[in-house]
Amino acid sequence: MGEWRTDPTFAMCRALADGADLSSFVGGPFDVRAVVAAIRPEVKDGFLLDEVPWENFPQGDHVREAVRLLHSCGSPVRTGTGVVSGMCANDMRAAAVLAVPFLIRIAADPRHPYRADALAEVSSPARARYFGVASRGELLLHRADTQYDDLYDDYGVEVTGYPAGWSVAAARAAITADAPS
Repeated sequence: MGEWRTDPTFAMCRALADGADLSSFVGGPFDVRAVVAAIRPEVKDGFLLDEVPWENFPQGDHVREAVRLLHSCGSPVRTGTGVVSGMCANDMRAAAVLAVPFLIRIAADPRHPYRADALAEVSSPARARYFGVASRGELLLHRADTQYDDLYDDYGVEVTGYPAGWSVAAARAAITADAPS
């Protein structure tokens, strides 16, 4: 695990804590919504994991290696899926979101021995709160019954200071990205 003070996203989170406007980071290299949307189909389908900027998000390199091992069946299933669920349980979803398109492809492969485990982890980063708040029926609802005007969308921040709403929105978009319209 790298030193958190040298993590590339820390500078953005520090700027936000110091009063920077969140909108100044929208669409940039640390906006996981933009990064996930920019992952090309051939990268997802070919598991070209090194084409994704994992290093822009806390513990991203760790998540990339877990996906690589899970895809190659090179480790016990708990290692691959456990990283994603552990990141979400620790309220650090941003890097886990980048795994979603790849987990979907593992789950869709009828020959992959861990497809059910991969599918079980797809929704983890998409939950508003990891434990007990976003039920299966509420998973894709976006703050129903409430209106919020700020970019944080009342999700607040992850333990790293990263906007939690950005991670949730990116995960939900990744889940539906390849669905036929």
